[in-house]
Amino acid sequence: MFAQQPPRRGGGRRRARVTDAPELRPRRDFFNVFLGATLGASIFVLAQMLISLAPLKDILALLGASLNTSSNFFIQYVSLRGLCMIWLKLVWPHPAVLMWTLRKLLAKFVCAKRCNLTFREEFTVWAPKSFMYGKELGIMLLIALMGIELAITAPLVLPFTALYFLFGYLVYKHHLLYVYSRSYESGGEFWVLFFDRVCIMLGTMTIFTAAQLFAKVAILQAILMVLTGPLAVYVFWGHCQRKFLAQVERVPLEVARKMPTATVPRELYIAPEQRKGSMGWHPEAGKAWVGYGVPMWTL
Repeated sequence: MFAQQPPRRGGGRRRARVTDAPELRPRRDFFNVFLGATLGASIFVLAQMLISLAPLKDILALLGASLNTSSNFFIQYVSLRGLCMIWLKLVWPHPAVLMWTLRKLLAKFVCAKRCNLTFREEFTVWAPKSFMYGKELGIMLLIALMGIELAITAPLVLPFTALYFLFGYLVYKHHLLYVYSRSYESGGEFWVLFFDRVCIMLGTMTIFTAAQLFAKVAILQAILMVLTGPLAVYVFWGHCQRKFLAQVERVPLEVARKMPTATVPRELYIAPEQRKGSMGWHPEAGKAWVGYGVPMWTL
């Protein structure tokens, strides 16, 4: 699905990296899960207030009241992810394996001819799959967003957030080493995307915390947080962009001079299907998500 996307700037197309896949999932989780659970039925009242150009303090008070009422949902969501869903990944089979089991049962008891699997289909079902960065990393960022947003106003969410990342480190480390197969590499470029998302979370935290202060009639504290919090986050983000981004995108010559020399084999620039000893073309070759049946190219 994310094998090729239009570039951020410039013309032409480019092949996807690991940083391309998670770009869409956090946005969907932010709008569907976080804002949807926060605003809920208040979205219509908020839209009416924005159209009628209501005072800012009334809008922030509405957001603060909505966040207070939805904090229980966020705590339950994070606790479910940290105590149940993350461990379920150790025993829950891949959907293709579930379909293989279903078709085996249907072939045995219902339709032996039409539901039976060929050898190639069975091999494809049981072949190692790649890690779905666009899905799993989006969920991680959503859990981190909930933990950061509610850290001040609902600190009960913090232990469950810590448990999620503690157990997730154990489960994902095991899966990346022994379950999933690596199909592409980022060269460490995912950190740039992750750092940008963390700064967005910090800025969002100040806005929602100020909204709750408005709801509690702490007007002065809310105004100070709105004026100083997002600005401080933006200044810190800009400082890191100027100081470190160029070194991430282009290796400094001093660092490159100290790096050991290496030889790149010529076969690296030949498609795997055209190399000597290849068994032929595979329908999953070249995809960002291998083994899930998603198309290689998108518009």
